[in-house]
Amino acid sequence: MLLEHLVATGGQYTFDGYAAHWLAQIEAGYGSCNFQSVGREWVGDCPPGTRPGYLNGGTRRTLDALKRFPGATGEQRKSLAADVNCLVSATHWPPLLILPYSTEDTLAADAVSTVYLSHRNRDPVAAAEFLSRATFRILRDGMSLEAALKSAAEKQGDAFISARLAEALAKVAEAADVNSQLAKQGRFIDDVAITSLARLWEVGKEEPIKVGKASPVEGALPASIYFALRYQGSLEEALIANANVGGDSAARGIVIGTLLGAVHGEAAIPERWMKTLNSLPRVRSLLEQLEAGKHASKTDL
Repeated sequence: MLLEHLVATGGQYTFDGYAAHWLAQIEAGYGSCNFQSVGREWVGDCPPGTRPGYLNGGTRRTLDALKRFPGATGEQRKSLAADVNCLVSATHWPPLLILPYSTEDTLAADAVSTVYLSHRNRDPVAAAEFLSRATFRILRDGMSLEAALKSAAEKQGDAFISARLAEALAKVAEAADVNSQLAKQGRFIDDVAITSLARLWEVGKEEPIKVGKASPVEGALPASIYFALRYQGSLEEALIANANVGGDSAARGIVIGTLLGAVHGEAAIPERWMKTLNSLPRVRSLLEQLEAGKHASKTDL
C-alpha cells in the first residue's frame, strides 16, 4: 500500500497524504475478503466488491474513531490512532528506504509517522524510530548489524529501547555459551530463549501467555533482534527459526527481514521462496515504476 502511494506521488511522502490513501484503500474494500467474511474453506478469487487484507484490532478501533472525526489531519489524525501495543505497527515504514533520504533523522521521523496510521502506543512508536535508524546505518554507513543496533539505540536515547536491545544481546550470548542452561535445551533453544524474554501477560484466558510469543513490543522486539543476531549469516535460517517457535512470527519476520535484508540484499532470499510469493510481480512492477519516476525527474531537471 505504501509502495502504491509512493508511485502515485512520484516518490513524495507525507503523513497526511499517506493517511488519506490508506483510508481510501480500506473504504474501497481492503480487508473485506478474509476467513471471517468468506469462510475458511473458500477457494479461488475473492467475491466481487471485496479485496483481501487484514485489519487488526488496533486498526479497527482507529477506523471507528475516524468515523467520529472525518477529515482529521496532522496531530489530530495521529491522536485518533488506537493506543494499542503491537510490533507490527512499527513495521509499516520499510518501503521508505527506497527514497533518497539524506539524513537519518528525516527517515526516522517519517518512519515514526507511519505507526500513527493505526497505533499511537509509545512502544511501537519508539521501535519504529529505532529500527529505521539501525537500518539506515547498515545501508548508508556500512555498519555491521550489531554496531548499527547499538549505535542507533545510543543515538535515540530511549531507556525502553536500550533495555530491550540489552536483553536480546544477553540472550544471544547465553545461547552461544555451551555451558549455559539455555544452550542445553537442544532444538528448543530458540523457543525457550524468546519465551524467557517476556513477562506473563494476562489476556483473559485460562492460561496466561508469554509476551515474547505474542505481539506487544516489549517481548516481540527483543525476540526479533535475537533471531537477527543469532542467525545473522543467513536470512533463510533466521526466518525458519523464527517461524518454528510460533506466536506472532509474522511481525517478528518483518523486523528480521528488514535488518538482514539490509545486511545481505535480495540475494539472501532463497529463489524457491521468491517463486511462491503471490505479490512479487506487483511489488516489482511498483518498484520499477518508482525507479522510472525518479529517473524521469532527474532528466527533467
